[in-house]
Amino acid sequence: MEQVLERVEILNPDGNPRTLEDAPLLQSLQGQGKIVRGEEITRHRATGHMRCRQFSSSPVRYQQGEIIGAVAVVKDITDQKKNEADLRSSGMCTNSLYALKTPSATTPCTCGCQFRRSP
Repeated sequence: MEQVLERVEILNPDGNPRTLEDAPLLQSLQGQGKIVRGEEITRHRATGHMRCRQFSSSPVRYQQGEIIGAVAVVKDITDQKKNEADLRSSGMCTNSLYALKTPSATTPCTCGCQFRRSP
């Protein structure tokens, strides 16, 4: 584990470093066995590449409730985050993206973005 941490810096979405104890899998293994859903982190590799990940984890329990392991699902959301940032910088929002894909969505976006759909 220490070798991985030497090559990869794990950050919270706000950019602050994340402690090992805050790792979703460890949260599911320790104490009461927390269920973690959709927690986001940023991985910054020594190579300079940054990746955004979304974690979900849950404890695995024996019949008497004793935690015997944990399972985690990790989804790379780097492209999704980039697309959302591109939409924000263009003055559009995810609501307007939904409206473009949904023919019945005829009302203008109410979030204040600059999207206006042609009739």
